[in-house]
Amino acid sequence: MGDDTKLNQPLTTVDPFKAVAGLRYRAPEDMWGADLTATYVGRARVPENSTIIVPNDYITVDLTGFVKFTKQLTLNLGIFNLFNAKYFEYADLRDSGLNRNIPAQVARSDRFAQPGISFAASLNWRF
Repeated sequence: MGDDTKLNQPLTTVDPFKAVAGLRYRAPEDMWGADLTATYVGRARVPENSTIIVPNDYITVDLTGFVKFTKQLTLNLGIFNLFNAKYFEYADLRDSGLNRNIPAQVARSDRFAQPGISFAASLNWRF
């Protein structure tokens, strides 16, 4: 679980629990397909006297897909953070130097928020 056995407390350097699950569909002959992926990240365990800002647990959902126009040409599309969740990566806040006991620093933690909904597209040409 990431505990310091001598001090009997959690280690702050251990990332929180993470689980990824998804659904995938591939059309006949693999000419197109789609993936729906959900990621859950739990709340990090830190010692009670820690000053680290600990983000809440969160879930993100991504939808990706592809279309093969030919054997050589494939279009990839993705919608990431589909439900526009506001979330923070524990490691970003842990290493930020911000103190959870200072309200002004807690307010500044918003700059470490991960992107909201985003889109990506790429075209692959194999030769």
